[in-house]
Amino acid sequence: MAGRKRRAECEYGEAAEEAHHRIHHKQPCTVYEEVESSYNHGYEYVAEHRVKTEFTPLIRAIFKKYGDITIGNDVKSSNLLCIFLERICHVYQRLEPADCLDLTRVELQGMISEIRLFKRHKLDVEWILERVEYKLIEFMNKELGGYEAQVCSLQKKISSIKAELIVMKQEVAAAADIKAGVIALDEEQVGAGEEVRGEVRSAVRRSTRLRKQPGWHEAFCLLDSGDLW
Repeated sequence: MAGRKRRAECEYGEAAEEAHHRIHHKQPCTVYEEVESSYNHGYEYVAEHRVKTEFTPLIRAIFKKYGDITIGNDVKSSNLLCIFLERICHVYQRLEPADCLDLTRVELQGMISEIRLFKRHKLDVEWILERVEYKLIEFMNKELGGYEAQVCSLQKKISSIKAELIVMKQEVAAAADIKAGVIALDEEQVGAGEEVRGEVRSAVRRSTRLRKQPGWHEAFCLLDSGDLW
């Protein structure tokens, strides 16, 4: 459904641009007439404008409220002018609360371009142009609010991740300090062991030298017998 809707908008936009080009260069304008002839609608006249029956009540209401909005126009084709009126009705209906829920920014921007085209041909459409522009601003504000909410959520996540990162860095630093302390303690213990072993080796060497002294054996035996006391 959305795809068909976008294709219809594109087809109409292309038709509007081609019609504008033909009018500007004073060429016969048949684009809208071809579009019109492909449908079999009933038609009625409103202030000498032959429009589709489905749009006549709304066109009469618009003329009653704003006057004949076609007065002073420079559209060369009466059929094209009638299609302009029908397109204005279409835009008006799309702006109704029940129908505007699925409006997109692209569609609103397309409406603005379309109405500005009508304005260039001197139709009195300022009143509906203001409504569409207001609706677009409203839509963009809502869109902006959604983006701001997303940014706020992302900022909270970033702050949370930063806080976790700080804690992790502190834990890593503390673990590194503990590891360094353990290594230093091991080195100290190794050094102390080496010192003890060095003292033992020195004592063994002194003992060896002592045993080599003359009379050492007799002195040891005397010491062992207790006669020294």
